[in-house]
Amino acid sequence: MKNTHNHTKLLSLIFIILVCFFLWKIIYAKQAYNKTETPITPSVQQLKTFQSKLMKFSISAPYSFQIDEKQTGIILNSNHKSIIVARSSTEAQNIKGHVDNIMKHNNTILSGEKRLKIDNYEAISGAINYNDNESEKIIYIFVDGWIYDISTSSPELFDDLDQIAKSFRYTP
Repeated sequence: MKNTHNHTKLLSLIFIILVCFFLWKIIYAKQAYNKTETPITPSVQQLKTFQSKLMKFSISAPYSFQIDEKQTGIILNSNHKSIIVARSSTEAQNIKGHVDNIMKHNNTILSGEKRLKIDNYEAISGAINYNDNESEKIIYIFVDGWIYDISTSSPELFDDLDQIAKSFRYTP
């Protein structure tokens, strides 16, 4: 009889330990699941808006950029690296025709070409690789017979270039 009583106590103790273990496991797993479900919000970068009345566009750029407007474009400088926004006219009827003409004229190739819509205008992005192992990321935007190109040869600024290009607004 005593042996059965000890056996029952031992089984009860094992049962309680197993229940506690499974409850701990369920609670811990739920906490870990909730942690992975919580979205991580990146730090919000403060932007400033620049408007060129001469070239009829506006962009938003991080405050770390100094913006200098020239007759043929603007230069955005940050840490001795730059992004250039230029405007030129084109006789091409669409963005693809213009890019093909430029690549042929300069004897270059636009690699990683992607078609985009920026401010509801046709755009193409890609990289131009030059013979001296230098490359340039460029985005062409086709607006009413004008081509705006936004470019940099600094890989550290590629994300900024994308952000600035997405903020582009034509302001006739």
